[in-house]
Parts: sequence; C-alpha cells; structure tokens
Amino acid sequence: MAEGQRIGAVRVDLPDDLLFAVAFGIGRALDAWLIARPIDDAQLPGVVAAVIDMMRRALQP
Repeated sequence: MAEGQRIGAVRVDLPDDLLFAVAFGIGRALDAWLIARPIDDAQLPGVVAAVIDMMRRALQP
C-alpha cells in the first residue's frame, strides 16, 4: 500500500487499514458471488475486467 501511495497510484486520504479492508472486502464479495453463481469461460474476461475496475475506483486517487 505504501509503495502504491508513494508513486501516486493509491489514494492517501484514507487510512491504510481501511484501504486494505475495502480491497479484501471486494475480494471476499467476489469469492462469494462466484461460489453462488459460477461463470463460464466466455464470461471470465468481463468479470475480471469489472473486478479490476472496482478495485481501481476504490483505491486510486
């Protein structure tokens, strides 16, 4: 987290522990969603892109 903040890729307006909690929360939500609703190989690229977008929107400045 600190390195991302140092280079300007991660926001600095929130505490690190909150940023970690948000990132892990997104990961846990995705895991639960995938277990409840498995996706096929054709959907995978779109889901991966959406998850990356969610993480970026939550963590970048």
